[in-house]
Amino acid sequence: MNPCISSRACCFGGPDDIREKSRIYREAFAKRRPEDQVGYRPIEHIAALCPTMVLEDGDQARKIGIRGQRYFYESLARWYQGGPKPDPASWDKDVDEAGQIIITRFGSEEVRMDPNAKKPTEAIRNPNQSFGTADECIAYVDRLIEAGADEILFCWQMGTVPQWAQMETIRQIGRNVIPYFRARRAEAPAVARPVAAA
Repeated sequence: MNPCISSRACCFGGPDDIREKSRIYREAFAKRRPEDQVGYRPIEHIAALCPTMVLEDGDQARKIGIRGQRYFYESLARWYQGGPKPDPASWDKDVDEAGQIIITRFGSEEVRMDPNAKKPTEAIRNPNQSFGTADECIAYVDRLIEAGADEILFCWQMGTVPQWAQMETIRQIGRNVIPYFRARRAEAPAVARPVAAA
């Protein structure tokens, strides 16, 4: 069975990961057989789920975002592998001066967040996300679009992220990020991706 209707890709692996997922998905979409697909109107569309924290203080956004990502990671270990309950109170010793490198556990294994993670199974350990200022968020989203994402789904409601930071992220995206891309889209001629015949 090859549904090939649409795809939502987790983006913890960053733009390179999205580029590879987009390549695989679009090849499968082009080669699909109508009799094997589910649904009548196939949509060639990649929506990238993007861990995000946008504040005026980019370093603070990064530290808060990485802690949220860590909570997400350790929660997966808890519920899927029977690991220990996430304990944010014990994390300060595992974060470097810039708040960028963290050591965490996945089940019984101690792991370090790796900015150079390449394997799909290591993608969630990649701390290079949309954590920073509005300008940094715009640059990151640009990279995701260039990698093949048609839509960006911002994810900021991860554990340990305070309400004020979530609300400020929403405000920054609404005041700076969305208007930037809306204006750019208005200036650019419409470019449609070729759609394979059904």
